[in-house]
Amino acid sequence: MSIQAIMNSNKKRISIGESIDLKDWNKKNGLAIGKGDKDLNSKLINERSGLDKYLRNANLPRVPLTFRLVDDYFKKLITIWIYIKKYFTTPFVVSSY
Repeated sequence: MSIQAIMNSNKKRISIGESIDLKDWNKKNGLAIGKGDKDLNSKLINERSGLDKYLRNANLPRVPLTFRLVDDYFKKLITIWIYIKKYFTTPFVVSSY
């Protein structure tokens, strides 16, 4: 699966590291079909809205929107994920008293 950015009729696709059968895909809504796909749909919605917010904020000071901004956004996400994976791999238990 990938997120597609379109600027001036040019397309760029960024993989999000997920896959799904075409029969389980709702093309109109851009989401997976089925009760078991709640986490996947949540990830898709968060990725799209995060990228949208990032690009809107970048454009506030009149920075031209480019695919480099899209790349920068996903590089930041990868860096954050590597950090989390590296430093927070120990399972933890939350208990209530």
